[in-house]
Amino acid sequence: EEAIGLAKSLGWQVCYGPNQPVEPEEVQVEETQEETFGRKIKLEYSTHTVEGERLYDWDKVYVPDTGIKGYYYKGKLIMELSESDSETEDEWTNTEIRESLAESSAVRVRRPGSSNFFGSGKVVEIGKFIAENRIDVIFINYSLNASQQKNLEEKWNKVIAEVSKDPFKVTVVDRFAVILRIFSERARTKESKLQLEIAYLNYIKSRVVRGKNSTILGLLSIFEGPYKNQQLQELEIISAKGRGGTGKLGGEGEKQLELEKRLIKDREAKLRNELERLQENQRKRKRRDPALKNNPTIAIIGYTNAGKTALMNFLTGENLLSENLLFQTLNTTARRLMLPSGQHSVLLDTVGFISDLPHELVDSFKSTLEGVHNADIILHIRDISHPYSEVQKKTVFKVLADIDFPPTEWMNKYIEVWNKVDLIEDPVDFKEIENSTYPIVPISALHGINIQKLMGELDNLAMKVMGKKKVTLKFHLSEFRERVGWVSEVLNIRRPPYDLEGENVIMEVYMDDITIERYKSVFDGKRKKLR
Repeated sequence: EEAIGLAKSLGWQVCYGPNQPVEPEEVQVEETQEETFGRKIKLEYSTHTVEGERLYDWDKVYVPDTGIKGYYYKGKLIMELSESDSETEDEWTNTEIRESLAESSAVRVRRPGSSNFFGSGKVVEIGKFIAENRIDVIFINYSLNASQQKNLEEKWNKVIAEVSKDPFKVTVVDRFAVILRIFSERARTKESKLQLEIAYLNYIKSRVVRGKNSTILGLLSIFEGPYKNQQLQELEIISAKGRGGTGKLGGEGEKQLELEKRLIKDREAKLRNELERLQENQRKRKRRDPALKNNPTIAIIGYTNAGKTALMNFLTGENLLSENLLFQTLNTTARRLMLPSGQHSVLLDTVGFISDLPHELVDSFKSTLEGVHNADIILHIRDISHPYSEVQKKTVFKVLADIDFPPTEWMNKYIEVWNKVDLIEDPVDFKEIENSTYPIVPISALHGINIQKLMGELDNLAMKVMGKKKVTLKFHLSEFRERVGWVSEVLNIRRPPYDLEGENVIMEVYMDDITIERYKSVFDGKRKKLR
């Protein structure tokens, strides 16, 4: 299912896989208003009953006089896919379609072959399926090596040429290539574009094959569009057999393959230096940023599509792009958030996590998650309605460990948010919440359910990690402007609420021990006269 989500994030239409019967039996469905002993099929607007004992998964069915048709699958009617934009026919948002597509696309592989990944018989079987259905791209949800990818393309294109009257070409992409392309379409900042290009260069290092690529740019065929930028022209070379005075010429005796690899290495070194300079400048700006002074930083992390951006929008009132797509957020976004105590905080929305993230991308985007390392609070958003929510949680922990940030370093500043409680059918397990060693808050970011509880937990933890405690200030009304101005400026908070007791002002604020001593020194000591 996750692979379908990745493909839909690129706007691709996903076809049923080879596990779907080629010629399913057609069965007519009798529309009825009564319950019968047949199997029920749930549709969007009405309920129909499938009668008969001979229905099997993937039997083709249709409902007379309604135009509704599809496949019988586990007691439900899976509507046939079309070009419609209707959510009921979308391969990602419609749960039944997504599940059936995933099951039809699953191919059992006992042990991936070093040459073709699949066994020889399975390669031919899938090749015929590609030819019959005229499929342009095959996405294998696994990291292939260079020879596996090249051999599969060659063998499947050969099968297409043999069995198809109108031959066409198929492209094979693996998990890394699809995730990389999604990242390329989401990248907006200079930093993320540099990181992406470094990851891409790492990817093609192992895919430069002797005699198989006349230029490095030939490997960019799957990146038509935003990623195909002018900078990569530096990698263009001319074959040693036909150099015409353009391109980068190698040294004496340097073969084309060696030249290509050297150019990749040189380009990568140049980009890494440029990235390091950019990040150092960003660090300097952050150290000077008054918004980060004496204010807690809250990093939102979570599996992709868990609802991080939706929560950030609700908390800050912003309108950042939030869609039901994987990796909708790639660039780290920072926004100011006012906590209930009046304390300002900085909220960071980070790139989504995903299982089996290729190590090239983990390495390249390690710096993107630098804000997580330095954050005062880690806010982990989970899609609690997802059937594999627990697996996704373990994936997030693993990726953090891969970037040298294991749980032992941040569990004391960790809050877990169970998002999308409005989508779960079973009641929330409050016993797990009560027995947890860290705060767990069930919410719905879409509908604003339980957000006040979450804000309270953030406020409490912020005070704890910042070493602040509640302090009651009492002073004469004549000093109101001076003292409140000092408190607001030093603590970087809005004017705190207060009460009057005769001519005295009573005010509660949160301060750490050092700030308390500064306050006493300024207003209750000798330095008051010198100030």
